[in-house]
Amino acid sequence: MKQFFYSCKCAFEKRSFLTFFFFLNFWLIFHFLKDFIEFPKFFDSYLDDFLVVPIVLTLSLFLQQLWVNPLFIFSKWQVVSVIIYFGILFEFILPKFMEAYTSDLFDIIAYLLGGITFYFIQKVFIKNQF
Repeated sequence: MKQFFYSCKCAFEKRSFLTFFFFLNFWLIFHFLKDFIEFPKFFDSYLDDFLVVPIVLTLSLFLQQLWVNPLFIFSKWQVVSVIIYFGILFEFILPKFMEAYTSDLFDIIAYLLGGITFYFIQKVFIKNQF
């Protein structure tokens, strides 16, 4: 139990949870405000795709630092593999089987930009806390 609290403290000190909390709150606020404010179509269409990669990766990073290794950091190839996974799943596979999904090149660009954003935030804001 003592090890768990040590890992939790380390994960919070590495700021991975704060980064996850920031991205998640940004997404929640955006969706809450959509009921009251009409955002430009561009943001309405692509902000979710931009934010999904940082949200998933920061949550994964926090859990890795909490349960496995407090010093864990994603490599650029791991981030690239998540971007490719999201691109293939949501832009090529799911549109063939579900009408709710549509294939769009700009969605892939949004995944890429979200992954790049996460990688640089991890590199500057999280990794430098060691």
